[in-house]
Amino acid sequence: MQIFVIGMHRSGTSLTARLLNLMGAYFSPEGMELPANSGNPKGYWERLDVFRLNKNFILDSGHDWYKVSQWDLNEISMEKRQDFEDKTKKIILAMDAHRPWMIKDPRFCLLFSLWLPLLEFPICVHVYRNPIQVAQSLRTRNGFPVQFGVALWEKYVLESLKATKNCPNILIHHSNLINYPLQTVTQLHQQLSDLGCQGLRIPNEKEVLAFVSSQLYRERDLASIGSGFINTQQSNLVDAFESGEIFKFAEKANLELSLGSQETLNFYENHWILESEHKKSNNALEKSKASETALIQECARLKASLQNLETDLRGKEASETALIQECARLKASLQN
Repeated sequence: MQIFVIGMHRSGTSLTARLLNLMGAYFSPEGMELPANSGNPKGYWERLDVFRLNKNFILDSGHDWYKVSQWDLNEISMEKRQDFEDKTKKIILAMDAHRPWMIKDPRFCLLFSLWLPLLEFPICVHVYRNPIQVAQSLRTRNGFPVQFGVALWEKYVLESLKATKNCPNILIHHSNLINYPLQTVTQLHQQLSDLGCQGLRIPNEKEVLAFVSSQLYRERDLASIGSGFINTQQSNLVDAFESGEIFKFAEKANLELSLGSQETLNFYENHWILESEHKKSNNALEKSKASETALIQECARLKASLQNLETDLRGKEASETALIQECARLKASLQN
């Protein structure tokens, strides 16, 4: 089986990926892991080759992981898609020697439909976290406004639901992973087994609890402040996730981004473009001022050099005049 961890950034996908790895799902060869950092001190559990492939494809297409207001795979050239497919095939071929395997990258929400045709037995494990908590986490890590984070969550969720409609899907709640890790892992193992995934085990209690840390659950009890940031469509999505009926909901619902979220994403992306251009202009102005200062200093240096040369010249002229006078005096003396 080929297990994909699907979910928005800051939703608990790293935690889910590690637990799948503890179950025995192959992850990567040594040295291929994306290293941990302050944003994820226990590791991202992403393969560097997958991370770079997905990231560069999005960047080369004129977008970024948070600049997706105009994201549309149909607008990307066949040449770029073919190059992406060729590289993807190589990764899948290498991993297929170690089934069951799992890979994780939040960008799969945007790109899974490009991976899907190349897979034989995919299973998608969707990780849900309350969008307000996601947005708060993004604000802490990236400085994004809450309303932007919620709109970005909606975009990622809708893209992932559209891309995985025809796949076996499993839903995991971030809150259950944190509050009931042992029960959640056991349930996940059973769901994978029911889908025919063999070769996995239920990790022991010490393994699970050593990795799951409630101290890293930094955005707690924030759902109550969501009414001011959540629109009707987002509220419907939240209800479907919370009830566990999200996949049935996705079969019938219109999975197009809400107008409010589209406007929010557009606004902030345009704002950041203008902010970037303003910063570039300021940098250019500072460089210009620095160049002007350097020119003034160079002019002053040249002026001082010229004054020194003029002083030397006057000194030489005075010496020459004195010599001429001395020669005239000597000549007069000889004539006498």
